[in-house]
Amino acid sequence: MQQLFLDAMAIVGHNGKQDLFITFTCNPDLADIKNELEPNQIANDRPDIIVRDFSYYVWGLIAFMPDLNGFQYNEELISDIERELKLI
Repeated sequence: MQQLFLDAMAIVGHNGKQDLFITFTCNPDLADIKNELEPNQIANDRPDIIVRDFSYYVWGLIAFMPDLNGFQYNEELISDIERELKLI
């Protein structure tokens, strides 16, 4: 936990204070996930499906955000998200 805090502070020190902090979660009860499961499986048995759907929705949000008025696209933010998704 301490390392995560230090990483966050390093990002703020490098990029400056952020305007938005968005937390994104994935609901394992989504129909997209449930349709891919075999009988007698639960979502935790197939993390590949969860990561795929999570990535899909995160990138959908990122694609939508530049359309908002006044939002500036931040390439460093995108690279941080890509790095985090690869760690999952």
